[in-house]
Amino acid sequence: MSTLKSLNPAQNPVLVKELRSRMRGARAFILLTVALLGFSGISYLVYLGVTAVARWSQTVLAPEIGQSLFITLAYLGMATICLITPAITAGAISSEYENQTYEMLIATPLPPARILWGKLLSALSYIFLLILAAIPLASVVFIYGGVAPREMLKTLLVLIVTATMLGTIGIFNSAWLKRSGLATVLTYLIVLGVASLPFFVYILLAILHNGVPPRWPLVINPFSALASASISPASFSTANNSLSGGLNALLSGNIDVMTRPDAIPRPLYHYTLPLYGGITFVLYALASRLIRPTRRWRISRREGLTFALWGLLLLGVTAAAFGLSANRYEGAGIFIAPTPISWDEPVIVEESVVAEPIWGTEIALTFTDQAEIYAAVITEISADHPAGTRYILTTTDDSVGDPNIRQNPSVPLNEDLQTEIQALLGDAVPLQWVADRSEVPGLETEGGAVIDGVLLTLGNIQIQEDGSVWVSASAYAGPSSVSGWTYTLVKGINGWDVTEGTGVEWNN
Repeated sequence: MSTLKSLNPAQNPVLVKELRSRMRGARAFILLTVALLGFSGISYLVYLGVTAVARWSQTVLAPEIGQSLFITLAYLGMATICLITPAITAGAISSEYENQTYEMLIATPLPPARILWGKLLSALSYIFLLILAAIPLASVVFIYGGVAPREMLKTLLVLIVTATMLGTIGIFNSAWLKRSGLATVLTYLIVLGVASLPFFVYILLAILHNGVPPRWPLVINPFSALASASISPASFSTANNSLSGGLNALLSGNIDVMTRPDAIPRPLYHYTLPLYGGITFVLYALASRLIRPTRRWRISRREGLTFALWGLLLLGVTAAAFGLSANRYEGAGIFIAPTPISWDEPVIVEESVVAEPIWGTEIALTFTDQAEIYAAVITEISADHPAGTRYILTTTDDSVGDPNIRQNPSVPLNEDLQTEIQALLGDAVPLQWVADRSEVPGLETEGGAVIDGVLLTLGNIQIQEDGSVWVSASAYAGPSSVSGWTYTLVKGINGWDVTEGTGVEWNN
């Protein structure tokens, strides 16, 4: 009960005193305002840059804006934590020595553990205030889409755990060195090393492996953990179509997975959070001994039991989390260098035999699912034809894709579905639905004229037993640019994602 009482903020006069002194002046609010203005200004510049690139490449605009703004705010938050946390925490204990108030503080009835907890929580409270104050700004992301609430919560968790770990390092250095200047310099050097050295080791391993290296050096890096938390691992296979997704895949050591749809790696933050929790636990335990005036390393049975219980709780939560999510991830381990796919392959892709689809399942697709699936297919197959209008036939045709799959009768794509698909793609992707090839300007019914854009033909959605779907599609921009594919899509956090495409491509 005394341990829980020491964690209660209302029962900690050190915490109350530190919070009042920290928030009493105008400096704290000025710094908060400057940080939020900086976040807003940089986010607006990112918005202008993304919209300019989207107009030039004619990509889907809204999701790219949402993802880019979200990732920008996440990295700004992490950079703020790395810059401010050492300055706030490194003088928490040493300032008492320098102001000759340490003896008075120890002479109070407060136990050392409660003093240390009050110092740490008061220092971290301002960091948490900066993080939470940016949440309303981050809510603008939901206007554009492209980011799920779950990804935002995971990113927030990584930021909070990182701030706690860095704050504990600062508190430990302060209690150990007893000099604020020296403790601050050492804390900043540790932060700089944690944020930069893992990338140098990662690059060195890439040189030694002459290819994609293992990901283990990046586990301790806070920016790598943030990158792995702010994008769904199931989306890595299509991340090369997104600047923000490609940047995150690179920082989290998953650049190879963008070409490997069969591998869904366990995100780095799954390893980083337990590691940071262990570092926080060990340094906090050591700091709680260092602030004692006498008998620092004499641990009572009660204290030993408390430390053991907290350690077992950390190990139990980690083991449970890994056990419950064991069946979600495969391939691309952190200690084994994955084998990347070679890009020195011919343009013509050989046909692959696809198993017969399974029918009679209880899986059902909603209207929104159908629209999201076709929107993903349109985005995927028209990636090689960024310019011009997408002319889409209003009836399906399974014969345009892999000939080994079942050929179902053609069905019309109704106007409601057409409208929903256009809404998902946005105005940046101009669509024009046509009932017949003769309605495409410049395209002869029996000829090979080059059109201003691309004619797309979509197949039926074929549901598989594992919940994935198959959709055939083709693109025609002229006699020398014809392709037909059958895509496999799975439903992820952000909607339906293309994970594989099979068929024959003619692109001379």
